[in-house]
Amino acid sequence: MLNFTKQTKLIQVTGFTASTAGASTAWSDQIDLANYAGVRFIASFRSTAASTGTATFAIYATTTSTAASTSYSAISLATQTVPKSTTASSKRYCSIDVSGKLMRYVKARCTRKAKIGLNCVIAELYGPRVLPVTHSSTTAALATAATSNVLVVCQSTST
Repeated sequence: MLNFTKQTKLIQVTGFTASTAGASTAWSDQIDLANYAGVRFIASFRSTAASTGTATFAIYATTTSTAASTSYSAISLATQTVPKSTTASSKRYCSIDVSGKLMRYVKARCTRKAKIGLNCVIAELYGPRVLPVTHSSTTAALATAATSNVLVVCQSTST
């Protein structure tokens, strides 16, 4: 755990491993949002050669603590497609910010195609609450996460 500022908590998202470029789908470990207003995921991708593939980075949520990825539902609009690169060794960064009334637990999922590697994923939890908050499954239904509460950004750099 690292506090970047007094109002955020940065954590390295585990469950993913820095990987060589190639096709795969991986899920992160779950993150508990009980005491936070939202979370921003920042992912770093790289290509090993002029890439013909893409990667999809998405956020999923559920109301109960479980390791089973099948229990998680996709959050509407919380998906970013990382585009292919025509330059070898280029880096791509994407950020997905989800706030508002969410289900309590979230996971990130990365689906990669050929020639794209995943460097790392960082989660920034923000808006700490003074007291723990519990949500029933009805008040934290995934449908209550308004689309205006999701921000997706993708940037590219070449090295």
